[in-house]
Amino acid sequence: MKIITPIAMTDAKLTSSDIAETDYAAYDISTTYSRGDYCISTTTHTVYRSLTDTNLGNDPDVETAALADPLIDDPNPVNWQIISATNRWKMFDHKPSVQSERAESITVEITPGEFIGGMAGFNISGSSVTVTGTVPGSPDEVIYSATVDLYDDDYVGSWYDYYFQPLTPLTEFVLTDLPAYGTAVWEVAITNTGGTAKIGQLVLGRTTDIGDVVVPGTGWAGLDFSYVQNDEFGNLTRVVREATRVFDYEIITPTTGILTTFEKLRALRGGAPAVWVGDDRSYMATTAYGFARDYRMVYQSGPECIFSLQVQGMV
Repeated sequence: MKIITPIAMTDAKLTSSDIAETDYAAYDISTTYSRGDYCISTTTHTVYRSLTDTNLGNDPDVETAALADPLIDDPNPVNWQIISATNRWKMFDHKPSVQSERAESITVEITPGEFIGGMAGFNISGSSVTVTGTVPGSPDEVIYSATVDLYDDDYVGSWYDYYFQPLTPLTEFVLTDLPAYGTAVWEVAITNTGGTAKIGQLVLGRTTDIGDVVVPGTGWAGLDFSYVQNDEFGNLTRVVREATRVFDYEIITPTTGILTTFEKLRALRGGAPAVWVGDDRSYMATTAYGFARDYRMVYQSGPECIFSLQVQGMV
């Protein structure tokens, strides 16, 4: 069982992206915004919508900071609404259901400035993802290269499936074998020729191994935020919302490492997002981008013990 703890993405680390940050015009303090007008902040990489007419001189970043400050008793009036991250930065906003997108391909270059052992992507629309790691030099040295095919052709149930059923698109990938170079530059390229390349979340970080997953006892359940309700005449109202998975992992860990394992999980308390990798094989569907809901240790008298871990995927 491996955990990838995400690094915080900053302007300095996102050294290149071919997604233009032009969702709307950047906020201008001299512009008067009407109710419903949009703007973006290239500082916080946020899309805002004006809630008031004659909205002049109200910096949305300043207002957002004031609303989050508990020492400000009355931050009204509220002139702006946060809509989302900008298209370029949606892939780093911890919301996999909100996708960055670009016609045919997306290419980003990230310079973490620290050791990176794992990378994962979620809610992807594309045919393949190529990850390349280089170390700057004269010339640059390629230290890693991998291409992940985002079509699942491993399972074919019959000849009918082989000839007539479309390939099942895969929407996520995980790599946990990245070489540890503190100066490495990582390029991630998503290809969807003839369509729109999309990605909901891209995660890079250090990897931690906390034990071996026990297949009997490990599984997941669907968590659907949609609802269906009947009125008094029996008519149905359907509201379709996002869905995710809740994973139940059963993990064997050395008894001597119980306290260390607890400290690693405690560091991820409070809904902190991480990538939880039960198995590197994507078809096993044991990889989650989410937060730990519960964990429980069962002590054993031998050299190993078993603990259960529940992780809820983020939407």
